[in-house]
Amino acid sequence: MASKEQGSPECEYVCSGCAGMVNIMFTFPIQKVLFRQQLFGVSMTAAVRQLQRDGMRTLYRGLLPPLLQKTSSMAIMFGFSNDMSRLLSRPGSTLGLVTSSMAAVLAGTVEASLTPFERVQTLLQDQRHHVRYTNTFHVFRTLVRANGMRELYRGTVPILLRNGPSNALFLGFRGPILRLRMMLQND
Repeated sequence: MASKEQGSPECEYVCSGCAGMVNIMFTFPIQKVLFRQQLFGVSMTAAVRQLQRDGMRTLYRGLLPPLLQKTSSMAIMFGFSNDMSRLLSRPGSTLGLVTSSMAAVLAGTVEASLTPFERVQTLLQDQRHHVRYTNTFHVFRTLVRANGMRELYRGTVPILLRNGPSNALFLGFRGPILRLRMMLQND
């Protein structure tokens, strides 16, 4: 039976997946503004005006890929990392920094399997592709037919380089921060 602090293994997957879903639902319009600023080199005001001109109908265009990606990614990051930590640790020992870091890097590697969602999201958010692609499924189908499955995994190496270290840092600090919080609450 899992401790209260860690929760049940299933809870790690479900709760973190739900957190990812809520995160994307609320921050998606902000992310689109950021994307427009980076893509076109415009100010925040100009990016907001572009989105206003595009209309409410396209504000959430491209939501499905990041929604699926972030929900799955968060579930993998916390759930898979938790599972790997238990598998990698020796019975009776406390979870060490090396073990938790290895588990986090493994989880980040598994998360890289979600690269196609990031690829499709990029194409759907670029207004130059609004006419070319109708929806998420159309982008997937078109990319695979034109270029094969390999095209969906363009950018995987940088994603691997991002996921492993960021997971190790985030999850490495998670335990000490939770312990500190509990210590402060008990005082």
